[in-house]
Amino acid sequence: MGVPWFVAGFLLQNPASFEYTSPKRPPQNTMEFQPVLQVSVWRDWYLKSADAAWTIGWRRHYPTMLPLSLGAGRVMVRPGLPPFNFYVSG
Repeated sequence: MGVPWFVAGFLLQNPASFEYTSPKRPPQNTMEFQPVLQVSVWRDWYLKSADAAWTIGWRRHYPTMLPLSLGAGRVMVRPGLPPFNFYVSG
């Protein structure tokens, strides 16, 4: 949206089973949402949150997990060579 130091996005999936081959196996319906945020903080350094996928179970007694992630990294641009991207995330 025109903010040069900020990147935001997401990945949204909702895999669902539609053909049940056995009555012993319950049907599946789970939404996965992965937010992606990145902020440039100083020169070639940045902070990011992009490694956690939130899982929401639509059926009764299915778990909902909302993990968090945070990382820091640096992009090293070298003339005439591909850039290096180093980061640590947890």
